[in-house]
Amino acid sequence: MTFLSPRATPSGNSRDTLKGAMEVHKNWTSGEMAVIA
Repeated sequence: MTFLSPRATPSGNSRDTLKGAMEVHKNWTSGEMAVIA
């Protein structure tokens, strides 16, 4: 997965960052991708 949350930073907590990115990615995929598709 190459998607990164705008708030994701290398210095941040990796687990929280990944979890946050996954949440945003899931919402973005279900929303934006549905429109694109």
